[in-house]
Amino acid sequence: MRIGHFGKQCLPVCQLNPCSESSTCESVIPSVLNQTKKKMYHCKCDAQHTGDYCEVNLDMPCPSNWWGYPICGPCQCDINKGYSADCNKTTGECYCEVNHFQPRDSAICYSCNCYAVGSYGNGCDPVSGQCHCRPGVIGRRCDSCSNPFAEVTLRGCEVVYDSCPKAYSREIWWPRTFFDEIVEQDCPEGSVGTATRFCSEQHGWGEPDLFGCTSLSFVELADQLGNLQKGLMELNTSLVVEYAHQLQTAVNKTFPLYGNDVLIFSLFFHQIIQHEKQKAGLDLSHRQDRYFIKAPLDQSRPWATAQLNHWIKQPWTELSFRFKIHRIDSVP
Repeated sequence: MRIGHFGKQCLPVCQLNPCSESSTCESVIPSVLNQTKKKMYHCKCDAQHTGDYCEVNLDMPCPSNWWGYPICGPCQCDINKGYSADCNKTTGECYCEVNHFQPRDSAICYSCNCYAVGSYGNGCDPVSGQCHCRPGVIGRRCDSCSNPFAEVTLRGCEVVYDSCPKAYSREIWWPRTFFDEIVEQDCPEGSVGTATRFCSEQHGWGEPDLFGCTSLSFVELADQLGNLQKGLMELNTSLVVEYAHQLQTAVNKTFPLYGNDVLIFSLFFHQIIQHEKQKAGLDLSHRQDRYFIKAPLDQSRPWATAQLNHWIKQPWTELSFRFKIHRIDSVP
């Protein structure tokens, strides 16, 4: 009988409902199991119960989401950061919502988000977030196999012989695909477009190609760029300043940058440069906003700047000379 499984059907212990209705059963991962305990599970009690099985009612004067004695006050727990709305009735300390974990030195609780097929239950280690995986299954969420031709199933990892297995990569689930074929999937949440991946008979899955994905922060800029390229609108000084800052905002709020994001940035920046090269004196956007040309390359996100530098170094240098900006820190 496997560790943590009981009964004639050899079920995971939490499926046998050993805890009271006022609690959540969490499987204990063997690697972190307290050696003084024989149980392979832990009953996580709600704020009104205690005991090994959460069978003991607590006499608490404060209602849910309040704490203190003899005077109750509201809990100050940020549910937007994954905390439970309730808190410790004695100290007011906040704790993570059920099926969440909190890394050391982190102020945020993250969802366990365990892959149901590859894991035993929805709970995970409260610090590392490691879900309790089925045999042979790996990954924090229990969504992968070490063998590139194996697929996660309810029986663990099983090899697929005639195709690339269903697999999770780059926040996309890729379906089982025959060898030497390319499969298309929608881009990850927070972006639009189509991602592709090639299935090789010799090597299995290739790396996902997400170049065609566009982050939502760049979608409106893409529409505006299309209008410029089609001649449906013309740039003027105020628009140039506005678009420069829109580019800065889009870059600063986007991670990672997809290939299409970089392409949109490059083409839009080219439009701005071409407009400025035709202007002089007070007509230069630089005269209206001295920082407009630096806005798209704000150094607050150096990882993003590095991705963009090689696309725009030459035109940046040309404009810098025109504006007599002697020190350019954003582009080496």
